[in-house]
Amino acid sequence: MGIFSTKKKFVSLTKVSVIYISNDITITFQKIKDIQTEYTKIENWKKNRVPDNVRIKQIALNYTDPCKEYLVDGLVSAWNPKGTQILYIYDGIHRYIASQKFSNNLMLLKIITTDNEDLIIQDFKKINKSVSIPYLFLEDYNELKIIVCNSVMDMFIKEWPDNQSASRKPWACNYNKDTFFENVLSELNVDFTLPNIDKLIFDAIRVTNQYTKQYTLDHKIKIYKKSETTGFYLAYVGSNTLKYKIEQCIKNL
Repeated sequence: MGIFSTKKKFVSLTKVSVIYISNDITITFQKIKDIQTEYTKIENWKKNRVPDNVRIKQIALNYTDPCKEYLVDGLVSAWNPKGTQILYIYDGIHRYIASQKFSNNLMLLKIITTDNEDLIIQDFKKINKSVSIPYLFLEDYNELKIIVCNSVMDMFIKEWPDNQSASRKPWACNYNKDTFFENVLSELNVDFTLPNIDKLIFDAIRVTNQYTKQYTLDHKIKIYKKSETTGFYLAYVGSNTLKYKIEQCIKNL
């Protein structure tokens, strides 16, 4: 069955159109609402990063009418544990969440049905080999570290929401959630078992931000007006310097 007509409109689909099937892998092309009907639970894979709301909102801007059919870009990959009606999306979670209110959206979905999560990890690494993915997400013993880092990231975004950017190479007055997580939080050499370590790390970040602000003033460094408005100066500090400052603050407690 073709996806497009000569007028570049979507061809009407049955509930599921199987594109490929081999062993435990199935690739289908179907509407979001039909996927949601078929599976009792669809959620982010636990080893994936917490979805970025800025990216989700940016993707959702492509969809304007919930009654229309829009094509979700690319291939979305999900794990279906054998014997369940559950999908854990390990690639494409932002695109899926952005489409939830547009249930007529059409999605190309790859499903691996297996009890062996190592196969999912291997596929995840293959998909993301050109993108930096902190390995702490793929190792069970780092679960506490993931919880702490996610908590710090939540506080960070709440403190400076207007400086968050979906771009992995943001302007100097902004930050990207993923790159900050990868280059700073996941690389910290601190004791993640300390009580309230998430708050201690964020307090250290605040102190460093204030120090950086004062440094730019004392040395008459030209900064973006947005930094003055939002009070976010960490973009003027290198990742290694910021990590060092945080680690020293925790060490000196």
